[in-house]
Amino acid sequence: MFGDENQLFYAYAKKQPDTYKMVGESVRDPKYFGEGQGFMLRTGDDKWAENLSLVLMRS
Repeated sequence: MFGDENQLFYAYAKKQPDTYKMVGESVRDPKYFGEGQGFMLRTGDDKWAENLSLVLMRS
């Protein structure tokens, strides 16, 4: 299985360690996952979004 390392770890490897194992090196090539990082918030998390925006503008 090939996919986002964090999602696969928590969805499969951590929940069923006898069935799934993480192998190989991490793939960070932008052609597969794009450039940079991203954040995802739930709809309605307006205060979190506002605070996150303020912190990012300061950096």
